[in-house]
Amino acid sequence: MLFFIEHEAINGVFNLVAPQMIAQKEFCKTLGKVLKRPCWLPVPAPLLKIFLGEMARLALLSGQFVKPGHLLKAGYRFKFPEIETTLKNILIQSSKV
Repeated sequence: MLFFIEHEAINGVFNLVAPQMIAQKEFCKTLGKVLKRPCWLPVPAPLLKIFLGEMARLALLSGQFVKPGHLLKAGYRFKFPEIETTLKNILIQSSKV
């Protein structure tokens, strides 16, 4: 948000998402690596559908691969563009609190 405050001339619609598109499975694997813990076993989709119905498909089983194209064109540079460095930074910051 600070980027938009500092660049008042920028306008339009922006996707405020990370630049690296990642599937949940890869995210879980990377989080396990960063935490030095095993990645949990995935829950089978049919089981989720039984318990959550349509909500499983909408919230958990379908993905939205969105890129921050407009944001990058505007000159924004991510401090941590990869998921592993992002998670490591989050853990470092949370350990300081």
